[in-house]
Amino acid sequence: MKSLSFEDSKRLLFKRAFGSASLCYTHLGTAPDEILRKCDGLPLAIITISSMLADQHAKGEWDSVLNDIGSSLAKNPGAENMTAILSMSYFDIPHHLRSCLLYLSVFPEDHKIEKQCLINRWIAEGFIHKEKGQNEYEIGERYFNDLINRSMIQPVRVKYGQAKACQVHDIILDYIKCKAAEENFVTSLDAAEPVYTSEYKVRRLCVINHNEENVTLWADEILSQVRSVTIFGQPVKFTLLPSNALRVLELGDCRGMECHHLAGIGNLFNLKYLCLSSRSITKLPDNVGELQHLHTLDVRGTRIKNYHELSQNFKNWHIYRLTGMLDFQKG
Repeated sequence: MKSLSFEDSKRLLFKRAFGSASLCYTHLGTAPDEILRKCDGLPLAIITISSMLADQHAKGEWDSVLNDIGSSLAKNPGAENMTAILSMSYFDIPHHLRSCLLYLSVFPEDHKIEKQCLINRWIAEGFIHKEKGQNEYEIGERYFNDLINRSMIQPVRVKYGQAKACQVHDIILDYIKCKAAEENFVTSLDAAEPVYTSEYKVRRLCVINHNEENVTLWADEILSQVRSVTIFGQPVKFTLLPSNALRVLELGDCRGMECHHLAGIGNLFNLKYLCLSSRSITKLPDNVGELQHLHTLDVRGTRIKNYHELSQNFKNWHIYRLTGMLDFQKG
C-alpha cells in the first residue's frame, strides 16, 4: 500500500489529537508539518504520535514532541522512523503500564485477547496497584482503556462503547517482543527449541508448539523460578513440580492434557490464575482445593459440566461467578 498523502496525514493527525479533521490549527506553527514529515505517511506512526498529543493545544507541547522525535532519530541514525517513534511512545507511558503492555508479548500475532482474562492475569502477576475506593479489576479496566487511548492496543468487539477484547498491531507486537526479551520479562519459545536459551532464569514462559509430536517441558532447572506459563498450539506434556513462584498457568488447547496429568496441581502453592482448555479433561483432582491463593479458574474449553461437584473442591471459598470461568475470593 502507498503511504498517506501529506494532506490525509494531517487530517488523521488532527482528528486523533483533537477529534476534528479541521486543518485550522495555525497557532501550532510548523510543528505539525515537521512531525508528519518524520512519520513519512505511516498511519500507525501518525496515530501513535497523535495519541501522545491528545488534547494538547499548547505549541510548546508539540515542539517538545517534535524535538524528542528528532533526538531519537539522531541517536539511532540507522533505525527506521517507525521504531524510533514507537520507542518514544513506549517510554512516554507510566512504568506500571509498561509492565501491562510488555505482558501482551506472550500472545501470538493476530490473537484476540479477552479483556476479562487479561485483567485477571495482570492481577495474578501483581501488576495492578491497589487504590482506595476501587477494586483491582476496576483499576485493571482503567489500565486497559488507557492502553487503547494511547493506541498501543486495538479494541475488539466493542459494545456500548466498551471493548470486550483487544489485539496488538503486528508492528507494536514485534517491538514489545524485542523489549520483553531484552529485559528478560518474557521468554518466547518454539517448542521444538531447547528451553535453555538464556543465561537467566525464565520469569514468564510462552511456548508455541507447531509440531504434531508431544513436547515435554518443565524438566529444566532454568524453569525453577518461572512465574507464568502460557501454551499455544499442539499438545505439550508437563511435569507439575512443586513451585512457590508460579502464579499463572494457561494450557490453552493442549488436547493431550488429561485428568491424571493434573494430579500434582495442589503443589503449585501460589497459583492465582489457572486456565484449562483440553477436551480430555472431565474433572479436576480433589487437591485443586488446596490452591488457597487461586483467584481465577477458567475451564470453558474442557468437558467439565458438573459445576456443583467442582465447587465442592472449594467449599471453604465464596464463588462469585460460575460460568465456566470461576473467580474466587476468600470468605
